[in-house]
Amino acid sequence: MRLVFLSLLATLGCAPLQANSGVGGILEKIAAYMDRSAYRGIDTAYIAVPNEPWLVKLCGHMNETTYLMEAHMSLDPEVPSDYGLDFRPEVTTGTGISAGVRIGYRGHGVELSKSLRRNSDTRLTLSTNSSRYSLKFRLRRYQARNLKMELEGKFENENGPGEKHYSDWMDLKLDAPVRVKTVLLEGYYLFNGSHYSNAALYSQSTCQIRSAGSPMAGFTWFKSTIDYSDRKSYELINIMNNVGRTKQWQLAIGGGYAYNWVPGRQWLLNLQLMPMVSLLNKIQTWKYEVDFSDFEDWDGESDYYPTLSSPRLETHKSRLQLGGMVRAGILYSQGRLTLSVDGQASTFNYKHSDNTVRLIDWYLNASVGYRF
Repeated sequence: MRLVFLSLLATLGCAPLQANSGVGGILEKIAAYMDRSAYRGIDTAYIAVPNEPWLVKLCGHMNETTYLMEAHMSLDPEVPSDYGLDFRPEVTTGTGISAGVRIGYRGHGVELSKSLRRNSDTRLTLSTNSSRYSLKFRLRRYQARNLKMELEGKFENENGPGEKHYSDWMDLKLDAPVRVKTVLLEGYYLFNGSHYSNAALYSQSTCQIRSAGSPMAGFTWFKSTIDYSDRKSYELINIMNNVGRTKQWQLAIGGGYAYNWVPGRQWLLNLQLMPMVSLLNKIQTWKYEVDFSDFEDWDGESDYYPTLSSPRLETHKSRLQLGGMVRAGILYSQGRLTLSVDGQASTFNYKHSDNTVRLIDWYLNASVGYRF
């Protein structure tokens, strides 16, 4: 797979070289291999391969990533464990809007997009598709300052039998941004790749002529880092049981079904569903002690931020978690021109100590492409 990506990048940079040069000859052989691979194993009554191997797309994206966190704080170790306070911070990037360009050759492509807003969202995507498999690598970096938090409490009733309950919602603007980095590698294998083409919509390197579907198996390897260890975020660190930074690695597998519906000659609609279960769920947390020793000297007029101790690293293994992926899209093509809209929603869950985190990630893409 690395060879394919490197070959693609080399082809983009070295296409003007003449065929009789050494590098040019190697690139010609690589391109010929990709051309043959595009036709391998397909039923031409269902799938067609365009004569034009290149596709350039101008892309626009809407996306949002939300961390739903939960932390339990027991106020008295002698009372039942569910007594105390439950904090449920919700950190969201807000709806990001970005624009970029994708260049592809026979289903293998690279895309770079940059945010048009202030959440510093940058996304790099490498993808490759064949008649039987598809593989995509995505790297995202962004920042978030918006925080919603639900607070619930359950306590013993000191004035009689029963329990006392408390609940509240708060909308906060963080003084320091939460920095998030996500790395996603996802792959799918198609059991009916001769009739169904994943590339027809998502890389547009093939054309689905007749409606068809396919069972599919897939995996995701996901790594995320969420960092709010700035001293200005001390309140959030306190709420999350002194955790100020978290890294997660998750490997999940699943099975599902994909279907391409061709209602007309120039139209294509796609839907994919895949529940998944995690086989590996490793979490590292960095815990900080918040030092309020200088609070008494605060003048009350300026902002006050306590100091943080050096972090203490802990490693956890979370139990098996259920997640999943839903993806859908629509394509209109006219000659060499393509217009498409597609979207995907995914969930990733993990738990460590008294904290639980659920990540919800969705995006919506729109593109205009031209084959040549």
